[in-house]
Amino acid sequence: TEATATEAAEGVVELATQGEVNAGVDDVRAVTSLKLATRLAPIIQSILDESDARQIADASLGDDISDEVAARIGSDDALQALIDALEGRTITGTGLVTGGGNLAANRSLSVSAATAAEVAAGQSNNKAVTPLGLRNLPQTWDSVIGLGGSIIKTGVVYVNFPGGGSHTFPMAFPTACNRVLLTPLGNPNGGDESDEPWWISTMNASSFSVGSVNSGNSTSFAYLAIGH
Repeated sequence: TEATATEAAEGVVELATQGEVNAGVDDVRAVTSLKLATRLAPIIQSILDESDARQIADASLGDDISDEVAARIGSDDALQALIDALEGRTITGTGLVTGGGNLAANRSLSVSAATAAEVAAGQSNNKAVTPLGLRNLPQTWDSVIGLGGSIIKTGVVYVNFPGGGSHTFPMAFPTACNRVLLTPLGNPNGGDESDEPWWISTMNASSFSVGSVNSGNSTSFAYLAIGH
């Protein structure tokens, strides 16, 4: 009768069944290459599927996880360690980008778009400005919002000579009115060979006043007000 084989000596061995190979607890029966391949096939395939879905490239793992799988299939412990390492990695958004998480599942990253009202307010720093947001900036016929918080207002003010005039904006500038330009819509010259000068005498976020002297023709002026 031949002696039973050991790690140190040759002898008779019993072949393990597929169930015993799958269980992984028997240390006295021999494993054939076919049964080992059958045991490893679903494990390797699951890792390859994960690799194809995520396409993760990392210097420590190589350009393709399948290369790492081929190098580490010597034991189930090595394969599990690889899976644990992958699931321990994360993708996390920063700045305008939100979302992410570990690689145990598919993840999504997103960037929120600012509404037209938020673009006009100019106070949010965690949303992106889109062409649509710019196009839909709230505008009226007498107030146009520009980039950088600038606002242009247009309209008409009636000016008496002498005496001047004043105008209150239908909607005040949020902060200040910086300039008011006037264009007469009529001839203020009263024909008395005297100049009829006019000027902006006061100016603030909600209104402006026009000063005038000499006796002339009272008339309307178109104004262009620039502020922020």
